[in-house]
Amino acid sequence: ALLLGLTSCGTDQPTSTQADASVTAPDASASVSASSSNADNSAPIENDTSDVVETLALGQEYSVPDYADFTLEKIITSKKIEASMDSQIYYENPTSGETYVDIVLKLTNTSTVSISSDDVLTASAAASDGHKYSASLFAIETNDNTRMSRYESIAPLSTTMLHCAISVPENAGELTLQLTMNGCNFTCPYTMSS
Repeated sequence: ALLLGLTSCGTDQPTSTQADASVTAPDASASVSASSSNADNSAPIENDTSDVVETLALGQEYSVPDYADFTLEKIITSKKIEASMDSQIYYENPTSGETYVDIVLKLTNTSTVSISSDDVLTASAAASDGHKYSASLFAIETNDNTRMSRYESIAPLSTTMLHCAISVPENAGELTLQLTMNGCNFTCPYTMSS
């Protein structure tokens, strides 16, 4: 007998009614849109979601079963990664000619174990010229969103703001952001302003 278990990543709502959303930061802009993936007739192996890629939309909640729920809060381009509230603690990009693309997620750990901030997900940015840049900084906001910390664990059932920073050339232009969280894949087109 063949036993097959399916795991779904993504939204709890149908995506066919979702509209495009845009984000504008002081020095960056992003366009994101939600779409549903059409599966072919082949069934995935148990919990194998690696072939499904969901497009992220701002403000939409996503779920990675038994791992995390998250919302894409914003994407900004900045030399500094800072907490949402007034903060004197920040991380600055040390590479000349590069800036950070900061992907900010409101994330709830729905698993039964703590997850280190740098182990929650992997992220990268693919440029139109074929270059791929990997995330180099993962930090969460602490102390009522006034401080940033790279070395924190997210306790089960706790919610935090997670910053995922990717260092890219200041003139990178159009990028495709790619996130993988516990086997679930997400993508988001992003255009840096000039």
